[in-house]
Amino acid sequence: MKTIVKSAAGWVTALVLGVALAAPASAQDVSVIGKWQTKDRDASYQTEMCGADNTRLCIRLVELHGKGDKARNRAYLGKLLVDKARPVSQVRWRGKIDLMGQTADATFTLRSANTLEVSGCAYVVVCDSFNLTRVE
Repeated sequence: MKTIVKSAAGWVTALVLGVALAAPASAQDVSVIGKWQTKDRDASYQTEMCGADNTRLCIRLVELHGKGDKARNRAYLGKLLVDKARPVSQVRWRGKIDLMGQTADATFTLRSANTLEVSGCAYVVVCDSFNLTRVE
């Protein structure tokens, strides 16, 4: 019985170590700076660090494609949609996002090297979240 327990414990230890060594770097080791797209690839955004101490997050709409390329969206092309969101951790920022003439409280969370989650609420009752995927 001791042999089976010892063997099982060794297998579990090997499995845990193998997963830990094979796991990708945490989001803390990855920069949020880059170019990101919506799931449907209708819009691309450039993220950069900004503010006096370069710890704030700024997001600019840089490209529109397909269904996203409409007159109402073109008005935001090249403009900051998020200006100086404040850091709340190494992978999360909070600030305001301007969309379609409305301002919403938003949280931006780097979930992985290639996933930036955006969640926000306007008027406290209208809330939504979506993921952006890194393209550069």
